[in-house]
Amino acid sequence: RMRVARMRPGLPEVHEGLADGEIAFGEIALSRDDTEAAREHLLEAETHARRALEIQRDYPTVKINLGSALVYLAELEPESASRRLNEAFSLFEAAAAETRDPSLRAAAASNYCDGLIESGRLDEALPVCQDVTTMMPDDAIAFYTCGDLCHPQSKDGAPPMSPDGKKRLLDAIAGGKGLGGFHS
Repeated sequence: RMRVARMRPGLPEVHEGLADGEIAFGEIALSRDDTEAAREHLLEAETHARRALEIQRDYPTVKINLGSALVYLAELEPESASRRLNEAFSLFEAAAAETRDPSLRAAAASNYCDGLIESGRLDEALPVCQDVTTMMPDDAIAFYTCGDLCHPQSKDGAPPMSPDGKKRLLDAIAGGKGLGGFHS
């Protein structure tokens, strides 16, 4: 991909793809508790997303990617968290406003909701998360959880999902229902 970026640097799609890849690598590094590698990948994602937006300002998927990278970076760099989160939330709102594609609007709102939850802004998150359910097609499920659904000690004290409930959820997804998930 880097060779393509050097050969065709003026294509926003190239930078979008590179940003996507760097976010994925950053998530992998985070799952391995390698925060330094995650920071490097996410900073690269931020750079490529910003380049794509310099080339084409009205690019909702890139705004969502840039917002996602900024939310991750806010967790890794607390000294810049407020600035990064505010920019990320503005990007999610702009992406949702710029597109007619319901799945992109839902993706922007879902990322916005997740970022609000991750940053502890739960009062702000609730209406955004509720909006996601109205943006999604009728054949989708919006699913929220906090803690581990398989154990009775969830953060909010709710009982675990029943085996029947889990089966019905998985059967619905296997049958083609869409799923938007939120976790705190």
